[in-house]
Formats: sequence, structure tokens, C-alpha cells
Amino acid sequence: MSTLRRGSIRMALLLGVCVVAPGASVEAAEWDWMLAPYLWGAGVGLDVEVNNDAVFGGDVSFSDLLDKTEIAGMIHFEGRTGKAGFFVDAVYLSLADSGTTPAAPPLLPDGATFDSEIKMGKYEAVGFYRPKGGEYGFDVLLGVRAIDFDQQVEITRTTPTPATRTLDSSEMLLDGFVGARFARPFADRWWFQVRGDAGTGDTELSWSAVAGVGVWFGESRKYGLDLAYEHFAFEVEEQNGVVTVETESQFSGPIVGFIFRF
Repeated sequence: MSTLRRGSIRMALLLGVCVVAPGASVEAAEWDWMLAPYLWGAGVGLDVEVNNDAVFGGDVSFSDLLDKTEIAGMIHFEGRTGKAGFFVDAVYLSLADSGTTPAAPPLLPDGATFDSEIKMGKYEAVGFYRPKGGEYGFDVLLGVRAIDFDQQVEITRTTPTPATRTLDSSEMLLDGFVGARFARPFADRWWFQVRGDAGTGDTELSWSAVAGVGVWFGESRKYGLDLAYEHFAFEVEEQNGVVTVETESQFSGPIVGFIFRF
């Protein structure tokens, strides 16, 4: 087990203690809860770089092997008491694409055909601290992100000699990450929010950025609508003998969610 993975697991255990401990020490404290199902119109980009590969005669990069938009379902659950709280996020999507991609000569002078498929589940558990308390404000985030990633890419060179390289990987990637979140009202029922984070562990780097606005409904303001834009990306490097495969996956697009507070 790698040092980074052991560090990620220790962070997960520490986060669990931090989330549970406040509830044990402030049993009488009042918790605010929020549940929000979302739809994410995620545009997906997949870039692959293969080094020292005999099939392609050396190094070659393929950009936008998968460039497609898919509707994904997401769920966000959050609890807060005083200045501390936690939230969990979960999203899953699956999509496939095929076509022809250009490649730099002389390795693949006429390009190559490809078939690609990605299945990705992203699950986050995050503890946060809000120094000034209150309904809105600045949060410091400490979390663990699990990426259930299944990638299948088949690239076929047609000239000068037909050859095929299949890239197939399926694994659970675990990262620890840190970040920040800020929310503030700007009208009677409206607010805006931004969030950013970055982490590492089983990935070379994973990071996300979100910005959006929301509005509350009803006299009690127990229901709301959240409109935002999210970008998430991660990089993975795999070694197979003398061949190194670097994959960069990007997911970005608008999200819309309905918020329930209780």
C-alpha cells in the first residue's frame, strides 16, 4: 500500500472523528440539516498520453478522445451545528463515444480511430469549520474523495501498418483534499456561493471548482433552488513495463438542484 494511500486513509479516519465528536460533546446543540438532489449536465473530456509504446513507435498524445455531454444524478446532504458541520456528495455517470482523432506526424500521419467508454462515481465526505458561525460565511474544508473510475479506450492506427492499443483500467482512487467555501446573500431571498478544493493520493492531482446562485421559497424558507456550474478534473499515471500511460479526465457543466432544509 503506498504512503499516499495510507495517508489518505488516516485522513478519512480523522475526518470521521472530527465529524462525530462535535455531536457527542454538544448533545444539546441544535443541528440544521439540508438535503439537495441535483442534475448535472456534465461535459466530459478525456486526454491520453502514451510514452515508449512499441505499438505507436514511441510517444503519442490523444486529445479529446471522449468529448460528450451526459446528464448525471447527484445528491448533497449537509448538517451544521454552531461553527462546525459536515456534508457528503455523491455522483455517478456513464458514457461512451467513438470517432477519429488527429495525431502528430510522423507517428500517425492519418490519425486513428477510437472507441472510448468511461464510468465514474465520485463520493466525498467533508468536514467544515465556519469561524464566524451563522447561516452564511466562509468555510474551511477538509475531506476525503473516492473516485470509482472505469476506463476502456481502444485506439487503432490504420497506416502505415494497422495496429491497436487497448487501454483498460478499473480502480477505486482515494484522495485527501483541502478547500474553502464562501456563501453570502445579495438580496432578500437570493444568495451566491463559490467553492474550490484540491487534493492528491491515488491520483496525481484532483480538484474541483463550483460557483452558483440560489433562491429560497415559502415563508419558512425551507425550500430552495440552486443553479451553479461545476468543473472537476483528475490526473492518473499508470506504469506497465516500459510503457507509461497518463490520463486526464475533466467533467464540467451546469447543475440544478432543489434544496430541502429541516
